[in-house]
Amino acid sequence: MVEGVFHRIERPRRGDSSPTNELYLVDAGEELQISREHFRIERAAAGYQLVDRRSVCGTSVAGKWIGGEEKGGTVPLRDGDEIRIGVDPTPFRYTFISLE
Repeated sequence: MVEGVFHRIERPRRGDSSPTNELYLVDAGEELQISREHFRIERAAAGYQLVDRRSVCGTSVAGKWIGGEEKGGTVPLRDGDEIRIGVDPTPFRYTFISLE
């Protein structure tokens, strides 16, 4: 399991294009099934939600898989929810904690 936080990496922009990701996972050398634009976390009326951005292998939130096969999907986030990224077993597991 990967411990710690996501890494913020400044990527050069091409022309006037805007960045598509704010945070990037750093691959430790092993090829993993994580999409370049895998998911985003956004504010919703009732708190936060995770939006799978049509990833190939999907995202798990509190044991519920969304996305995969480029379908996408949205699920509400609650404090303590475990987020698993890509195929299972995955080294990328994080706990969602709202600081509000």
